[in-house]
Amino acid sequence: MRVIPRIILSLLFLLQPHQVFSADQEQELVISVLPFEVSEEGEYAFLNRSIDQMLLARLSRYQDLKILAITLDDERIKALQQEQQAGDLGEAAAKLRGQWLVEPSMYSLKGGMQLNLSLIPLQGGRAISFTEKIDNQDQIMAAVSSLAEDIYKTVSELDSEDNLARIEKKDDEALSGFATPHPERDYKRGIYGGASIIAGDQGGASFESRGVRKSGVLPMQVEALVAGDLNNDGRKDLIVSSRSKIRIFTYDDLNFQLVASYDFSPAMKIHALNIGDLDSDGTKELYISANEGRYASSAILGWNGSKSLQSVSQGLRWYIRPLRIPGKGEVLIGQQTSFRQDQDFLSPGVFELSRNPDTGRLKKGNKMLLPEGTNLFDFIHADLDGDGLAETVVIDKDQKLLVYDSALNLIWVSSANYGGSKRYFGPHWQKTDSVDSSGLSQSQQDNRRLIFIPGRLDVKDITGNGLPEVVLSTNEVSISKYLKNTRTYDGGAVACLGWYGQGLVEFWRTSQISGYVADYFFDDSADEIDTRGRITNRLYVAQIPASSIIDKILPQRVSKLLAYEMVVTKVAEKPASP
Repeated sequence: MRVIPRIILSLLFLLQPHQVFSADQEQELVISVLPFEVSEEGEYAFLNRSIDQMLLARLSRYQDLKILAITLDDERIKALQQEQQAGDLGEAAAKLRGQWLVEPSMYSLKGGMQLNLSLIPLQGGRAISFTEKIDNQDQIMAAVSSLAEDIYKTVSELDSEDNLARIEKKDDEALSGFATPHPERDYKRGIYGGASIIAGDQGGASFESRGVRKSGVLPMQVEALVAGDLNNDGRKDLIVSSRSKIRIFTYDDLNFQLVASYDFSPAMKIHALNIGDLDSDGTKELYISANEGRYASSAILGWNGSKSLQSVSQGLRWYIRPLRIPGKGEVLIGQQTSFRQDQDFLSPGVFELSRNPDTGRLKKGNKMLLPEGTNLFDFIHADLDGDGLAETVVIDKDQKLLVYDSALNLIWVSSANYGGSKRYFGPHWQKTDSVDSSGLSQSQQDNRRLIFIPGRLDVKDITGNGLPEVVLSTNEVSISKYLKNTRTYDGGAVACLGWYGQGLVEFWRTSQISGYVADYFFDDSADEIDTRGRITNRLYVAQIPASSIIDKILPQRVSKLLAYEMVVTKVAEKPASP
């Protein structure tokens, strides 16, 4: 087990400065700036170094800021790992300086480029995001100047008002439950950024919370959650899993009740649950994506209402997921493991699958056309703008939300982070005991790079305007993202975004949920309240509570289930574009 102080000091080591702008430090706000990361190659990718220097120069003009240019190249990351193992981090802790970290990135879009900046408070709290879109090179200087001004105004205001609490987590005990975006306030919290600030009443629908219900403490670490009617009794069941156990709950009279269970071998490592009726027999089944050691070992289960689930297929050598494709319906898709270290033990490519009803085996079909590097759980398809062509929505490795058009041209990138998760493909990292043999050598484990699985990405027409909205989770990004194979989060939420004009904007998000949002499921099949189109929807959330720094870093063995009740007044037509 790693020692907690060593982990904390490891994070501090990341902030070692390399180049200093401005002179007097004692009374200045200190901001560390990382280089621009080119996340999508394109015609402007070669400009990243020039834009780096431009941003540093613009920020250094503000006399009351001290700007530190820092780098985190492969050699420095490797040194960090060695420092972790050696435990010699006292010197690293002494080098920590600054109140803020700026993480810039650039994306090449169809017909232009987008610059994103994340302003991360090093004392804790939610990252603030800014963005600027440009159509040609002539607009770069103005865009960078605008971003630098945004940073200066934000840190100056928050410092002068002593109001860092504006970006810290909200108490999830509040009855409000859901927060409809407010442009100025949420800009400072990082919901919107830069030119993307839009008022919070897009889509035409209104959202009103009825409150939040919580389960008692579950003696398991929930990895995944889904809801659906598995036994055809007309009621939605809530299915949750730990790494090797399945539990089914009902939610009646505002209470969670355990009604069924199923245990796999302790060597099983579940990372996703989904429900589908892919054989079109009218009965839905539970699709479990998992591995056992180094091999994919997924399963399909049914449930007849008894105290245990029934096996349909097990030991499937694919990671699996049912997916609804516009114009095609629901299909089973999958991705396979790899034995190659250079592929991080995950074979590239996502394929359509068919299942032999007699043997239960899966047969590979067509390879799906997706943006390069997209994995099984990274994407959804939906016609977001109602033009009759489906867009592809992707969460990338940097936890940004990307939208590609039907020709796979990148047309929109979020400024905020979404989809942060601790789940990953493959066996437990650095586990070598006999119960959970990884099948990897110690050398392979030491050099392994985990491929993380983003939080659930879903589409539903919540507003009733005929266009699907995107629902997804968001866990607060910390500087642990720069450590290899390490992710810690300080609270999260679930958000709903809809297409408005030329991009996605948030229609609502839950208030801050402490700890870690392991998974969620939005149930839009609720009863109508009255003739005015008011509908009650329910959002289920699996929460891993955190009450101390130890809880935020080490795995928790307890969880809670949350049920949000939300009244939606729907609209009857598509929203007007701005």
